[in-house]
Order: sequence, then structure tokens, then C-alpha cells
Amino acid sequence: MMLRKLGILAGGGDLPLEIIKACQEKQRDFFVVAFDGQTNPTDFLGIPTKRLRLGAAGTVIKYLKTEGCHELIFAGSIKKPGLNELRPDFWTSKFLARNGSLGLGDNSILSALIHDLEVREGFKVVGVEQLVPHLVADSGVYGNHRPNQKDYENISAGIEGALKLSGNDKGQACVVRNGNIIGLEDHLGTDQLLDRIATQNPPEGVLVKIKQASQEYRIDLPTIGPKTVEKAAAAGLCGIAVEAGRALVIDRKKVISLANKHKLFLLGITQNGP
Repeated sequence: MMLRKLGILAGGGDLPLEIIKACQEKQRDFFVVAFDGQTNPTDFLGIPTKRLRLGAAGTVIKYLKTEGCHELIFAGSIKKPGLNELRPDFWTSKFLARNGSLGLGDNSILSALIHDLEVREGFKVVGVEQLVPHLVADSGVYGNHRPNQKDYENISAGIEGALKLSGNDKGQACVVRNGNIIGLEDHLGTDQLLDRIATQNPPEGVLVKIKQASQEYRIDLPTIGPKTVEKAAAAGLCGIAVEAGRALVIDRKKVISLANKHKLFLLGITQNGP
């Protein structure tokens, strides 16, 4: 059966390239909208791409329809802009006015956006795991290093802290040391969290990332990749725990290799515990 043309809404990181690779392997037609200020300009050379502002949603939709895209996928991280930086066009301004989105949490905005793209614009939004299921985190230990009892206690405290964060509809991750949360993710993302922790110079600690309870699964699943491991090592952490079945591991082979190199453990967990 011929797969329908896919519109890839690309943010930062390697996930958009993984989606493109999957489309190429399946000989699926696709078109990329790369958001200015979010993506690396050299990432999509030789690939059918249009670079557009994040706030120009009306123009984005026009190009996707002109290109004949029926399904859409959101891939990659998006740095949340301020209203002045966003410079919303007419479509975006109507969306914000209709949904009161400036007062909503991140997940509420994303859910409203998916609703409008599907109900008002006629697209179907698909989840990353449908195209690249091999990226979904497995349960258990990755690599050569295992958490000790103290690490497991930190992970349990981290799950509790991340779930509280989830209730506020902000962030997906926290860092725990000696059973205490020493850092919470905010709208700036996991990299910024780890950079802040690095300035504290902790001798140990664990990064925990889990999916928000009400999170829209088709956008913004918790994700780790090689850069996450490097930053966790630079922050002096002992390991990383991610939610199995509900998080993504980008470039798993390299992630495991770097974790082994830095003597970090990697663990797939559930919200019920390690």
C-alpha cells in the first residue's frame, strides 16, 4: 500500500534526520519544514525543505498543502520563543486568541495545536514511534554499568519529582542527588538543566526523564541522545534513567558507547519504579 506523503515539522537535534532516513528507506515521499532558529541550516542539504519562522503557521500550512502532505509529524526540540520573537501571523494569532494559549502549559498548547491541524486543516498527526519504533526506550540496563542501591533510591525520588513536575505541565526531567532533587527541567530543556547542574559540581547524581501524565504522545516525547550523555558526564552524574516504552533514545549505539566511556549507567524504568 502506498504511504501518504509526510510533512516533517523539524526542530533541533537528530530526530528529524532519523525520520528522514526512515522515509528514504521505505521510499516514502516527504517534505520538511525546518524552523528558523531551531534547526541547523546544514542538516537538510539536498532534501526537499522550506525554512520558515515558527510563528508563520499559516505559511507553513499553505506549503504543506501545496506539497500534498496528508500526514504530519513533529520531530526535534523547539526552544520556546517569546511573543516578540514569535511574531505570530494571522493564523497563529487566531490560534492563540481562540485557545488562550499564552496562559496554558506546554502540553495544553500542543494538544490544541494538534486539534486545529486535524479538525480545522484536515491533516493527520502521527507519532514518532509509528515511523521509528526502534528509537523507543527498552526496559532494563543498557551498556556495561549498573546502578547501585543508592542510585536506585535516587531514581525513585526522581520519578516522584518528575511526576510532580508533570502535574505543573512543565518539563520532563529532574536531577537527584542523595535522595534530594537538585534540579528541575523547565522550558529551556534538559541540556540547560544539565548545564546548570554542572556549575554546582556534584560528585554524583542521576538524571531521570519520564513522560508527563497528560502529555500529548505525538509531540515532544522525552528524549536522550549522545549530547545528553556527554552533558550528564560533564555534570558529574552517575547515570541516566528514562521511561521505557514512553521515551526515545537517539543513536542508541553511540549513546551506549559514550555511557561506557564515561562509566555512566543507562536504565529503562517505569513510573512504578526501577
